[in-house]
Amino acid sequence: MIYVDNMSPCATSQKWPYQESCHLFADDTEELKVFARSIGLYDSWIQKATGFIHYDLTGSKRWLAIRCGAVPVNHRFVARFIKERK
Repeated sequence: MIYVDNMSPCATSQKWPYQESCHLFADDTEELKVFARSIGLYDSWIQKATGFIHYDLTGSKRWLAIRCGAVPVNHRFVARFIKERK
């Protein structure tokens, strides 16, 4: 299953000039990568450093992900998801 959480404020940088972002994540990493490619994301954009494997999305990519089948979830779901995988 592919999930996308709510948009949240975030820090901007040269690599990420946006003031909001959300996370695209999945039960299976390979499934996540395949889905991400289908909506125009590059494999090199995957975030792994925190142990929470995900892609950061802009608002327009979030809506595209939902239209393509990602399930919108809230921050409580994300916290539970991360806790269950530790």
